Order: sequence, then C-alpha cells, then structure tokens
Amino acid sequence: MPTQIPTPTSTPETTLDLAPIGRPVRVVSITGDDGVARRLADLGVRPGIAVECLRRAPLGDPSVFELCGYQLCLRRSESARVRVVEIEAGAGRGERDGGRQNARARAALR
Repeated sequence: MPTQIPTPTSTPETTLDLAPIGRPVRVVSITGDDGVARRLADLGVRPGIAVECLRRAPLGDPSVFELCGYQLCLRRSESARVRVVEIEAGAGRGERDGGRQNARARAALR
C-alpha cells in the first residue's frame, strides 16, 4: 500500500468580522472599490497588515481592532469587507506588525 505524503494545509481565508478575539490575523484584501474601501485603506487596513480583534460589543457590533499601533472601531458591515488569514503561531512580533511595538506592551512599560 503506498504511503500518503501529507500536503501542507493553507490557512483558510475569512473576514475580519469573524476573526477570533485575541488572535492576530493578516489582511489579504478589501472587497469593493468605493468610499468605504478607500477609507479603510486610509485608516491603515491594507494587505499585509496585522490586525487583532480586542473586543466586541455585546451584540457583536461594533468591534475594536488593533493595528499599526492604534485602535480602530469598525461596524460589522465594514469589517466584513476585509479578507484575512490567521497568522501562524510561530510568527514573531516584527513579522506580525511591521516592526511596530504592540500598544499594550508600550502601555505596560509606562
């Protein structure tokens, strides 16, 4: 019987509104080409950027995300337009946020 070689599984894409709280994800793309998509890009939500969901309102809308050293509050309809993949557990902080120090870590040093 031939031996099966395991194939590497790729991290499935999801949307930012479904990202688990406390687990960093990487932005893959933003759907749409309108004012909302441009505004998200202006706020720093761009492909390659690491984002972490910090908290959600009791009914799930809005949510607070941390990216590029600041916190951003988005409605579910806005965060659902952002396609993301989960960042591997072994990725270093520099890889996740472009070398920026985590805002909570900076606050802890004060």
